[in-house]
Amino acid sequence: MAKPKLFERIGQRVAFFDCTYGGLSSTRTAYTLDDFLGNRAFRLFSVNREKLGLTERDVFVHRISCARGLRVLYPFVTFKPSGRAMLQFEGVVYILK
Repeated sequence: MAKPKLFERIGQRVAFFDCTYGGLSSTRTAYTLDDFLGNRAFRLFSVNREKLGLTERDVFVHRISCARGLRVLYPFVTFKPSGRAMLQFEGVVYILK
């Protein structure tokens, strides 16, 4: 990732991850939607299932890390077949476009 990824927050652009080729690595775990929502680690998604519109069959939970600065994005969640992505961070689920 050459540039920080940004999201809008009350009119501000805020960088939340930047790894300029300094040891980027990732792992991915596949779940069915029911198994994902039944996992206590992802409770925030489960209690907000309707608000988030979770209906996809396949869920992939990624752990993306950068050796430089010891930064980690987890859980970074993608859904198939829709291709949507969400990030849980400090008690909030961010929907990424």
